[in-house]
Amino acid sequence: MAVGPGGARLVAGRYRLVARLGAGAMGTVWRAFDQVLETEVALKEIEFAGGVPSAERAERVERAMREARHAAKLRAHPHVVTILDVVLENDLPWIVMELVPSRSLFEVVRDTGPLPVSDVAQIGIAVIDALVAARDRGIVHRDVKPSNILLGTDGRVVLTDFGIATGDGDPTLTVTGVLGTPLYMAPERLNNAPANFEADLFSLGGTLYFAVEGRPPFERESFGAMLTSVLLHPPTPMRLAGPLTGILTGLLEKEPQRRLPAGAARSMLADLTGADRPVETSERAGLGETGSRTGTTAPGAPSGADGPLGASGPPGAVVRADGLGWRARADGGGGPEPRRQTPTLPDPDAPTTFAVPVPARPRQAGPAAAAGTPAEPSNPPAQPAQAAQPAQPAAQPGQPAAQPGRSGGDAAAPPPPAEVTVAEQDGALLVSWAPAPGAETYRVVRVTADPTSAAGRRERSLGSTAATQLFDAGVPKGVRVWHEIVAVGPRAAGAARSAPAPGPARTVLPPVTALRADMADDAVVLSWRPLPSHDEVVIERTHDETSSVRGAMRRYRGFKGGFVDSDVQPGAVYRYRVWVAAGEESDGLRPDSYAEVTAKVIARPRAVVDLEVRDTLGGTVLRWTTVPGSVVRVYATEAPQQAGLAGTGPFGPADREVGLDSLQGRARIVGESRRGRLVDRGVGGTVVYTPVSIVENRAVIGEAITHTSA
Repeated sequence: MAVGPGGARLVAGRYRLVARLGAGAMGTVWRAFDQVLETEVALKEIEFAGGVPSAERAERVERAMREARHAAKLRAHPHVVTILDVVLENDLPWIVMELVPSRSLFEVVRDTGPLPVSDVAQIGIAVIDALVAARDRGIVHRDVKPSNILLGTDGRVVLTDFGIATGDGDPTLTVTGVLGTPLYMAPERLNNAPANFEADLFSLGGTLYFAVEGRPPFERESFGAMLTSVLLHPPTPMRLAGPLTGILTGLLEKEPQRRLPAGAARSMLADLTGADRPVETSERAGLGETGSRTGTTAPGAPSGADGPLGASGPPGAVVRADGLGWRARADGGGGPEPRRQTPTLPDPDAPTTFAVPVPARPRQAGPAAAAGTPAEPSNPPAQPAQAAQPAQPAAQPGQPAAQPGRSGGDAAAPPPPAEVTVAEQDGALLVSWAPAPGAETYRVVRVTADPTSAAGRRERSLGSTAATQLFDAGVPKGVRVWHEIVAVGPRAAGAARSAPAPGPARTVLPPVTALRADMADDAVVLSWRPLPSHDEVVIERTHDETSSVRGAMRRYRGFKGGFVDSDVQPGAVYRYRVWVAAGEESDGLRPDSYAEVTAKVIARPRAVVDLEVRDTLGGTVLRWTTVPGSVVRVYATEAPQQAGLAGTGPFGPADREVGLDSLQGRARIVGESRRGRLVDRGVGGTVVYTPVSIVENRAVIGEAITHTSA
């Protein structure tokens, strides 16, 4: 293993390991810096503990290469971790992947508890899209579980670890037994049936169950009891799933042919988030001849004239997907445990149609119920129909948006939450508020100004929570946003809502990445990855604690990914902190998050231009004028045979600065000296001697001389 700057491990000569991100059965995942492309990546290292049989070693290597090949086929998919390269180090493969700042779904639920229904639905949509894309390329994942789903700090959801995935043409795995995680494995997999796409859907159902309930669906006290439960028993009754209950029940069907198809599951999950459902053809998506959607009761939606079916919509319309059809029901009664219907087997030429029970949405008590107006669900999606309401003036922080039909002065409604605060943490926003008397849950909405909208604003629902905090990890960078919190009363009392309580407006700036400092002539050159939408950065320079020189803090402005600091003192060590400028507010206060780098100012050494060579009985003597403060290293190479190259060295023209590492292995080193004298006792013949002046990590090429021994 090579060693990089500061003793860091260097893989394949270019990837410097920075920090350990995690470990599993296959090995360790590292955060690394690509010194060629100057960007951060993730590296998966294949490790072998003592006593691993050679057959298992070969299997682990094959699994690593299998993962790389499968993920590479899905390189352009937004919900799959991109594989960038596979490199060999000590005859073992290292997988180079994009670095996704994230936490796994398992870690999030373990640390913060079950997620809101709307968040779980969004995760389900993303994973279904990834699994369908894999299936279309002949790949079955085989290990969908919470720890293999990453939730990015930018709101992205990605599926990772295709290590045991199988694809068309793959060789059979050499190890015995069934690979995967039994807690989330489909019953047919435990019975040694071949892995298929429907088994991945079962694992997805168990994963989403864990996300919304906080525990696996078949968790038991012993391993044997857990396996029996997966094979024979229904999942543990759900307490928090709400409108997800029917979807999870369909995905966790024991028999693959009765399992909820991917298209139907995605369509039903999209209804819970307000997201658009993909439509391939009118026949496939259940559209009429005119292209309008046929009536379909979404989970949690009311039936009858109040629901989306309308007065003329046929009840029980079928939404077709993946060659199968699922009928959405609205007469499930609204109980927490919906009644599962037995499928009606189709004729060979018609798609199978199943009945999915859907809990009915409760109605609001009071005058609204008398008027036939259904209550909002506990986790309402952003309402597309809101644009059809009369235009309201744009609400700014401190001015709640008007809510037709929701009066804060209603006696049944709780008061708005007070003391709304917002704190930035690692590129996300933590929204906190004081509890409102009589509130059972709180609905949180992220708001941005939008002059093109009729209301002058755009909203995104972040779901509902019973806590008084919510972590908004999907905040758009560089956009001014604020949050509005609505207190929702008990459902038994009609779930009346308060007026929205706005929080302070904040702008989360994008981070400065790939920051580095180099010496050029007698100046420090800073470089970072340019940010097209935020070209200007603030640069704060202070003297590092290790510096022998002291001075006051100074601030500069940098543009287009680079800055040259020529006002430096030799021998000083400077610390540079860099962050994106956000107008005048960034001038006086350094943000909590910034990029940082240190640079030691090293005077550029003078090039040697007077090297002399003379043969003696003891060898070839080399002399030159000493260079103050630097050591001179002399390299020897054979004289070039091409015309016009006589007298030149292997490193280019004189007085050229190069990286010290770039000289390694390119020529024979005669020696180093600060006294201006060396003796070469090597072979004779025609030799080109090149002096290189070196001060720490700076190297300047001197004038080469060609010498032929007598």
